[in-house]
Amino acid sequence: SYFANRDAPTNEQVQFWLGELRTAELLIECAALFPAEAHACSAGRAAITAAMRADVGATEAALEAEQARERELDRAYWAPLRAELELLRRSRNG
Repeated sequence: SYFANRDAPTNEQVQFWLGELRTAELLIECAALFPAEAHACSAGRAAITAAMRADVGATEAALEAEQARERELDRAYWAPLRAELELLRRSRNG
């Protein structure tokens, strides 16, 4: 989506990219191409704030923190289901 439409994107596409880009270089480029939109979206995403400064290291660190949070949320989401499945497995084998 980004490469195909970055020359003439809709506002919705820009907002989507700013919320979903996961590489520092692309997020920095997008923030530079669309500074007003980046500023508007920056409150909800630390990686955008770093990208607006063109700080590759800080953007990468913020993206890594996002990924770590998502992994933890995934673990928390699946933990009860895994426990339930383990109980079912044990009840069948018992």
